[in-house]
Amino acid sequence: MTAELIVLMGIPGCGKSTWAKEHVRETDAVYVSTDDIREELTGDATRQDANDDVFSLAHQRVASALVAGCRVVFDSTAVTVAARGNMLAIAHAANDTVTKLVVFATPFMLCMQRNEKRERVVPDHVMDKMNIRYITSLSEIGYEGWDQINIIRPGRVKEGREVR
Repeated sequence: MTAELIVLMGIPGCGKSTWAKEHVRETDAVYVSTDDIREELTGDATRQDANDDVFSLAHQRVASALVAGCRVVFDSTAVTVAARGNMLAIAHAANDTVTKLVVFATPFMLCMQRNEKRERVVPDHVMDKMNIRYITSLSEIGYEGWDQINIIRPGRVKEGREVR
């Protein structure tokens, strides 16, 4: 059985988690969310001081599921080449894993508006920093080695969910 890793890329408020939860429901994939793990480990999904432990556990869970031949949806921002490279390395170590990157091309101002309405509001200066990383890394994704790259735009989530 061929395992599959779907990595979501986008800044907070772009729609990653909403898309992921629906996709997982429809496909019976394993869902690994760094926010959920952060909540599990620290009791607070916004705490950034435990990121080493959060990502270590997330990577372990992804690797275990891939070795078992599962489809995995990895929900984090993945806005840096290093973050995506770590996920590709995990997938390649699991052998016979199809890798898919789902890029959320949601306009920054829409992300900011959505962020203001969230329970866990990300500070504006952090949103700015993440957006710069996101934009900067867009030119790299085609060279990273993904088997498939899908772009999801607002209002087209239904079509974009067809990532199989």
